[in-house]
Amino acid sequence: MATEHWSENIWITKLSDEPLLSEDLQGLIFDIDNHSEQLSLVIDLSQVNMIQSMNLSLLIQIQDRTRSGGGRVILACPTNTIWAVFLATNLDKIFSFSENIPEALTELQIG
Repeated sequence: MATEHWSENIWITKLSDEPLLSEDLQGLIFDIDNHSEQLSLVIDLSQVNMIQSMNLSLLIQIQDRTRSGGGRVILACPTNTIWAVFLATNLDKIFSFSENIPEALTELQIG
């Protein structure tokens, strides 16, 4: 996982595909829990080709932790396969999505 601190309160995280995806998500939860200020995330899914239910659960935890601190999560660059998983599970209704990272950053800055 590569995390760029784009600003003090906006991070861009590029996730890896399995077998590292689960570790990436757990590491991101750890980082969120140790960040004391409001935090918004852009999570780059462009390298993720497969996602399991445990990974979806971790993404929900990330969203809950971020929202409870007043921030937002935007999932960026999902592949067609990953987008289909979010549609099939109706998780497309609880997450925000963006086609690319600059668009996601703009959305976070505008509010």
